[in-house]
Amino acid sequence: MKKQLTILILLLSLLLLQTNLYACFGDKLGISHKKGSVDEFAAQLVAVYIKEKTGIESIVSEFKSVDSVNASFKANKTDIIILTGEASSAGIKTLARKDKTSKFFKLLDIDSGKVILRVSKKRLDDIKFFTLNKVMKRIGKIINSADFKARLARIKNRSKFPKQAAREYLVEKDLI
Repeated sequence: MKKQLTILILLLSLLLLQTNLYACFGDKLGISHKKGSVDEFAAQLVAVYIKEKTGIESIVSEFKSVDSVNASFKANKTDIIILTGEASSAGIKTLARKDKTSKFFKLLDIDSGKVILRVSKKRLDDIKFFTLNKVMKRIGKIINSADFKARLARIKNRSKFPKQAAREYLVEKDLI
């Protein structure tokens, strides 16, 4: 009886320890994009890819103004910003010279210009996100502009939601 009780206590303590191990994976990435189907689809594509490759959850949100997203970025509430249109037209080298708190990654080229990812250097250097830098370097090499535009057309026709279309694209191309 005493032996069985000891084994039961040991098993229960292992069970409790196991649940505590999962508790350390709580931080999430904040991904912000401006209003528009290109930006939203790019944000969802990045979020799904990061989740599948690293296990890091993301919260995707739309920002209302450049000032609000910059304040959120400085307050460490936003970690990745999707830059398109005028914001990305300067190019990565010019943007990097102006902003020393961020690292910039090219996602793809489309008709309306480049899609660039602005990522917080604090997050890239954070030990909890040690795989993020590798994933951000890789994602720009694997996304095809023609495929991106085809998926975007489905989203604009409302036959697919951006997150669903992003996941399907990554699965069909064997990227996740």
